[in-house]
Amino acid sequence: MTQETPNDYLDIPGARKEAVETAVGKVAYITAGSGPPVLLLHGLGTTSETWGTTIQTLAKTRRVVAPDLWGHGDSGGSRRLRKIEPLVEAIEALCDTLGLDATAVVGHSLGGLVAIRFALAHNDRVTKLALVDAGGIGREMSWLLRLASIPVVGWLVFSPAVLVVKLYGWRVFNPPADVNISLLRSLHRSRMTHISADAVRKAVRSSAERLGPAPESFLLPRLHEIEVPVIVYWGEQDRLFPVSQLHGITEACPQVEVHLFPDVGHWPYAEIPELFNTLLGDFLDNGPR
Repeated sequence: MTQETPNDYLDIPGARKEAVETAVGKVAYITAGSGPPVLLLHGLGTTSETWGTTIQTLAKTRRVVAPDLWGHGDSGGSRRLRKIEPLVEAIEALCDTLGLDATAVVGHSLGGLVAIRFALAHNDRVTKLALVDAGGIGREMSWLLRLASIPVVGWLVFSPAVLVVKLYGWRVFNPPADVNISLLRSLHRSRMTHISADAVRKAVRSSAERLGPAPESFLLPRLHEIEVPVIVYWGEQDRLFPVSQLHGITEACPQVEVHLFPDVGHWPYAEIPELFNTLLGDFLDNGPR
């Protein structure tokens, strides 16, 4: 059974928010446009809404599908986030349900980690891979994420308190980033609910430890197994996943192209949407340079 909203969701022409029951449960997603498919995977503790400007741009020439990750937004599954596998399984089930047999995949932060795992498991289903300040590439991560992996401390770090929400926002964006107000409101809504906060803490514990990423979430040594074109976008001022994580990535994955943004933090597609969307669209259309 499919549930859906009227067209023009988030004021994006022709966009709808839908939810389908898959083999692993309910998965909600935004869809818009037609043409070659592209899957957009958002970051930790947010929702598909954060891709708004990217959806609007890409939907002019592509079929865009932007799911709420398992345990986030309107998707189910918060109780199963003890490991990273359920997030990957939910994406697999969504692609099966929607008939996405060959799709480009774009992943930001936690969504990047999920995108890498999905590409490793399904080389035959991924046509191109774009990673945006992605988890899973390096061993360095913010003290905030390492603290959040500790059960009791994690509750405090990712509580829905206003101060904590603001603290996270300060570390995500590079001041004085000119971020779309609707995106900030969406981020605030997702952070100000106990359900989302609980899902975030579980997702962090599934992929991080006090000293860095969990062993199963350090995927740099396996990137060479990905056979499709890969591009990495990274904000040089990222305070959650430092740009130093990229050392050695071209040796690990020879086909990778790296694009750095000098004055950008953890969220390029929110801080510099026009430039980011132009570069991403060019990669999806033409591949790496």
